[in-house]
This record gives sequence, structure tokens and C-alpha cells, in this order.
Amino acid sequence: MGYYYRPLSGFQKRQALERVWNLVVVVRAEDGTANAGVDFVPFGRRFDIHDDVEAGTSMVRLVTQIVPITEGLEYSLPRAAAAYHRYEMRYDPGLQSAELWMDGQRILRGYRVHSQYQDNMGVTFGVNAYKGRRGVAAFKSVRFEINP
Repeated sequence: MGYYYRPLSGFQKRQALERVWNLVVVVRAEDGTANAGVDFVPFGRRFDIHDDVEAGTSMVRLVTQIVPITEGLEYSLPRAAAAYHRYEMRYDPGLQSAELWMDGQRILRGYRVHSQYQDNMGVTFGVNAYKGRRGVAAFKSVRFEINP
């Protein structure tokens, strides 16, 4: 369990919020919560993807609130054991919102971020036991792109 992160400079954060950006994560969540996100301190914006695996089902959530309970835009699906999924969050600066694609299909749109528990970590990914007995996941890749 834990997080990895790649800090972003102030210039990179400003450029990202003014342009289209993509966060692409290929992950196999087995138990608990696999998560990835981008934190834009000091702009009061944090984008989080949570893939919660519990009792053979998966809930993919774009987090809008962490406390008092974790909430957000949600998509439920039956889960094949130990399957990798490709998540792509696409941000549109004109709409100031993001949408989520999973395995080539758009599943959520209109995500407007949250601002709780911001840290100056930039791009993050990791796993924890929020929704399971333990936190187990494997990441094949994590990529953050700011388009010109």
C-alpha cells in the first residue's frame, strides 16, 4: 500500500488547466482501491480516479468529496478476476471538466473536481485498503500529457 508521485511545476500546472490534458492509467485492481490523480495546488483543483474492488465487483469513481464520506461520479461493473483496465481521464479547459474513458468507451462525463486534502504532489498513483481487506493492485503504466 502507498503512493508514488511526480511533482509538477507551477508553469506545468497553469499550462494544464489552460489546455487539454490526459491522464492514462493501465491498472489491475484486485482488492481495495487503486487510485490515480492530478493535484493542482494552489489552484484548488484535484482530479481523482478510484477503482474500488470489493466482493467481486468494481466501482469506478471520479471523486468529488473525501470527507465526511467519499463520493463522486460512479460507474459499477462486474469484475473479471485480475483483469487490467485502461482508464483515460480527458480534461476540457473550455468546459472546465473532465470525462473518463475505460477500455475505449466513455463511461463518465462532467467531472468538475474537488479540493479536499490537496498536497503538492502533482501526478499520483497508488493503492490502499479503503474498500477491501487489503490494498492490492498492479500498474502497467501511468502517463500524464498536456496537449499543445
